Amino acid sequence: MKYTIDRFEEGFALLEDEAGEMRQIPRTALPPEAREGDRLEGVGTGYVILAEETRAAQAEADSWLRRLLNRKRRR
Repeated sequence: MKYTIDRFEEGFALLEDEAGEMRQIPRTALPPEAREGDRLEGVGTGYVILAEETRAAQAEADSWLRRLLNRKRRR
């Protein structure tokens, strides 16, 4: 299953799955370089960062934000 890191809180990571459900796991279960917004896939008892999917999701969010800001400036 694939997840997105929503946020970190007190030693835990909150992950959102593809159905929008949230789950809390120990921060130590993730790779040390994991950051908020990273896309992950559960593998065995751990997780791997999906670098290409993370980059694509960040680019999409950046594009959406630019469009939103441009729309507000036109008003």
